[in-house]
Amino acid sequence: MKRLLDVSVSILVVIALFMSQSWAVTAAYADYSIDGSDDSNSFHLEGSTSNQVEPISEGQESDAGSVDSEPQDAQQVLSGETNEAAAADSASNDQLTVKNVSVSAHVQNIGWMDPVGLGKVAGTTGRGLNLEALKISLEVDGATSQEQIANAVSVEAHVSNVGWQAAVGNGGTAGTTGQSRAVEALRVRLSGELSARYTVWYRVHSAEFGWLGWACDGADAGSAGYGRAVQAVQVAVLPKGDPAPGDTACPFKSRSDEPASIIVRSHTSNIGWMSPVGGGSVAGTTGRGLPMEALEAQLGWYGHSGSIELRGHVSNVGWQQWSAGHCGTTGKSQRLEAVQIRLTGEAAEKYDVWYCAHVSGIGWLDWACNGAAAGSAGKGKAIEAVKVILVEKGGAAPGSSSNVFIGDLDAVAVSGSAVSGESLGLSSGQKATIGGKGAKPLNSIALSVAGQTDDGSISYAVMDSYSDWGAFSSDGGAAKAVSGAPIKAIKMSLSGQFAANYDIWYRVCDSGNGWTGWTSNGQACGVSGGSSGLCGIDVVLVRKGQPAPGPTSNAFIETSGIGLVSQAHVASAGWLAPVGNGETAGQTGMSRSLQALYVSTQGIDASVEVSAHVANIGWQPYVSGASYAGTVGKGLAIQAVKLRLTGNDASKYDIYYRVHAADYGWLGWAKNDAAAGTVGLSKQAEAIQI
Repeated sequence: MKRLLDVSVSILVVIALFMSQSWAVTAAYADYSIDGSDDSNSFHLEGSTSNQVEPISEGQESDAGSVDSEPQDAQQVLSGETNEAAAADSASNDQLTVKNVSVSAHVQNIGWMDPVGLGKVAGTTGRGLNLEALKISLEVDGATSQEQIANAVSVEAHVSNVGWQAAVGNGGTAGTTGQSRAVEALRVRLSGELSARYTVWYRVHSAEFGWLGWACDGADAGSAGYGRAVQAVQVAVLPKGDPAPGDTACPFKSRSDEPASIIVRSHTSNIGWMSPVGGGSVAGTTGRGLPMEALEAQLGWYGHSGSIELRGHVSNVGWQQWSAGHCGTTGKSQRLEAVQIRLTGEAAEKYDVWYCAHVSGIGWLDWACNGAAAGSAGKGKAIEAVKVILVEKGGAAPGSSSNVFIGDLDAVAVSGSAVSGESLGLSSGQKATIGGKGAKPLNSIALSVAGQTDDGSISYAVMDSYSDWGAFSSDGGAAKAVSGAPIKAIKMSLSGQFAANYDIWYRVCDSGNGWTGWTSNGQACGVSGGSSGLCGIDVVLVRKGQPAPGPTSNAFIETSGIGLVSQAHVASAGWLAPVGNGETAGQTGMSRSLQALYVSTQGIDASVEVSAHVANIGWQPYVSGASYAGTVGKGLAIQAVKLRLTGNDASKYDIYYRVHAADYGWLGWAKNDAAAGTVGLSKQAEAIQI
């Protein structure tokens, strides 16, 4: 009986001790914390120093396991007894539970190091050795399938010269081995089932950055764009809602988050290419009288689109075309006199580029911006130095911007030729004029922009009585009416940055109506109908937002009513001015042969077809519109003609015509395809009335 009593007491003591130990373990699991300071790799229990873990020597390949085996190791308490208690508790509820965490690092020049536990440092610090791969393994309780275990944790590695790799599962190798490629960043996630109850925390020690902040649940940890290797990692799995193991500020550094930068360098006379300088610093020389000959600029903005473009004004060349990152010349001893700089793409949306030039004999000019000209043109003065800086959109200019460019203002140049072929001259300036009242009718015009600093072009087209509007010409190319015909109306327009800065205004002088009103930017100006033609043009460049240079009424006059226009080419005189219905085309009393003829209608839906009987040729095929009957430049006389109407209104009208023949004078009237003139008598026609 006494022995039975002793056994019972012993059992009660054991039960009491077991309950006491279970309470202590549970309390420890609830109250632990992790020291996340940058100079510590140890975990400890709050309010306790006796269980403090001695730091593992970073890079210690062989004895990491011996530290874990110390009997008083708090990590062992946390990952062993504590997790076993948690596992036992959760198992009763059929929940997946994290029992242990193990991390293995594959390090440059070392290979696979011994695995470390929860919160320990895997890898090395202070030795400049890259972490090339790692394995994160979770030991879990409560799994009902291998799939649950395999998917308990997933790891993605960002590898140098590779980028983000596909995720690997529980215990898989993230990164590479045998390729000398460094891991630069990590993402770690728990399975859906585990993530509902736990948070996985991790941080990396990155080359040059040191320990970064703690990231969790798939967030990026490490760096991108710098080429800086991860050297060590720490991983901890904590119950959901528990505080982070340490500082969570800046777990990931991306070069794409850094602001854009710019570097420039100068090619200077007697020196060559000088060393690059950063934004705002002086590229080139001052006080030495050395002209800059070329300039290069490079935009740096990792992970973003956009580029920098330059355009230079070079001595004996003028303005060059826009070029990516370069302007000017080398090896030609040609000075760079002015420069334009602009950004493109995303960079142009985020930043303004400001720049200023140091000009020989003048010194520093003020700051220009976003493609404006800086320096001088037409003054024979070289740029000697420049400064270039980026400013975020909306930011203040780095200095005064009132005096950035010295040179002639942008100017338009216009020239023209008369129907007779002679030049009406060239005029240029902010306002340019050719011809005027009493001048000869224009057959062609050409326009250009002199001293142009903005990108863009000027385009223009003309209309005549026989072919309507012709194709557009641009930048000095001739826009012509058909051979011998006067221009009836014009259109002009600007494009590119030039169009953003200016309106182009113009008016014309018509031989029958005088000066028209002003119009602008592609609108028609002139007279439609009648036998008159343009004999003068005014063109003005006007800054955007400024008023028209004069009255704008009656810029384009449309003549009403039914009419007919004819125009003669006469020996020794060439093309004469057009004449109207019933008027004489050609010359009488001067013994000059009629050699070619245009005829067109106005105000009716019909055209005139003409066949000419030409000396030494005979009857030619019918022509109409922009084609003339007869010949030009061959000295062959028209002797007779036949005219007829075609088109929807041809049945409503008769066309009458008569010829003035040599030695006969005016012959009788013919109509509707009958012959008028002479055939077989070798008598030249000299004029016609239609």
